[in-house]
Amino acid sequence: MTIAVRLAHLGDLTRLVMFGRRAHADSNYSDIPFNADVTRNMFRGGVLLKGQDVLIAEREDGSLCGFLICMAIQLPFSRKKYATDGAFYAEQGGDVLLDAFIDWARARHVARIDMGVSQYDPGQRLDALYARKGLERTGGMYLMKLEKQP
Repeated sequence: MTIAVRLAHLGDLTRLVMFGRRAHADSNYSDIPFNADVTRNMFRGGVLLKGQDVLIAEREDGSLCGFLICMAIQLPFSRKKYATDGAFYAEQGGDVLLDAFIDWARARHVARIDMGVSQYDPGQRLDALYARKGLERTGGMYLMKLEKQP
């Protein structure tokens, strides 16, 4: 199956919000209530704000199968920038989304790419994907839930 990656535009927001609902349900954030308005604004910002873009992965039938919110941010203590993901979720096509993100970062002449894994990944699929694409592990994410959700 062929997966195509492209930049999202404002016309994709409704589909992204619906897909985001699924991504949220599959995430370790699922105990926090989903809010469609907040999700729409997150994707809208990714499309419209300087230094950000949203990459989407689509199957041959046009259905969404992944997204990656790209961000170029100034490094602390430097004029250089780094690229990171605001959110990255893929049911399929994670490898082509990551390739497109690396190309996006190179085109913006960032000094480095920093990505974390905030999702439970028992098979270390994300670690394996990142390593295949040339990223090196430099640390980890730590979680402390401060609020109990109803």
